[in-house]
Amino acid sequence: MMMKKTMAVPRVNLNGTSKGQLLEDVQTVGAKVREAMDALTKASPHPRDYSPEGMEDAVMEYHDRMAKLKSVYEDMLALSEAIDDQPGGRS
Repeated sequence: MMMKKTMAVPRVNLNGTSKGQLLEDVQTVGAKVREAMDALTKASPHPRDYSPEGMEDAVMEYHDRMAKLKSVYEDMLALSEAIDDQPGGRS
């Protein structure tokens, strides 16, 4: 398994984007990625739509796509937490 590099986190400060706006933006992305995960689940491979030979590949590809979305979702959760842990900044 590949080790993940340290995530770059925006620094909350008086001259930058407000902490509230940063959190809102990151949480919006997280919510949209979660919607994409739900939609992908709804469109998951079903045996009636694939030949027996193609079903295994379709399931593997589905899991690969879901893993990518899950990774982005987890990044957004971590980023949100890292922003929220910072002191104030401007409102």
